[in-house]
Amino acid sequence: MCGTGDGNGDPCNGGAVLSQPEGVIDFSNSYDANAACSWKITCRGRGRNPHVHFNSFDTEMGFDFLNLYSGENAQAPAVEGVPARGLSGTMPATTDYTSATNTMYLQFTSDNSVAGQGFSLRYECAGGARPHPPSPAPAPAAPIRVGQTVQGNLAHAGDIDFYSFQATAGTPP
Repeated sequence: MCGTGDGNGDPCNGGAVLSQPEGVIDFSNSYDANAACSWKITCRGRGRNPHVHFNSFDTEMGFDFLNLYSGENAQAPAVEGVPARGLSGTMPATTDYTSATNTMYLQFTSDNSVAGQGFSLRYECAGGARPHPPSPAPAPAAPIRVGQTVQGNLAHAGDIDFYSFQATAGTPP
């Protein structure tokens, strides 16, 4: 049995492309031997990256793998937190992964023997417009005169860190 997504194409015959802002990939109730299936999730909008939340995951440990890539295909870097060989065996239903780009490529492969129950996940395009710097906004850059001391801070807004520092002109920081 080949799992489905809510996009076009058969994931196990050429791949499925998912471009809706959210959806479900249900690849449960077992899967075929020698499966080679793929899904490409693409999010539209600046800063919106695919985020997947597993509802269930059960594959033959060490033989059937789901790989997640931050990009268009399997040549892209792996999604942070995914083991080098991919996800295999069982894992908690609370496991989440987020692509570092606006596209996530999922590739499932199985061997020719035992099959697990498969997996089910919900995806969404997380993020949105880039966050604004924290208030109060940092003062515009200005030259530092010899002997003048400047102070600053570190603030976090969304997924961006804003840095500032303290330095005295004429001395190394």
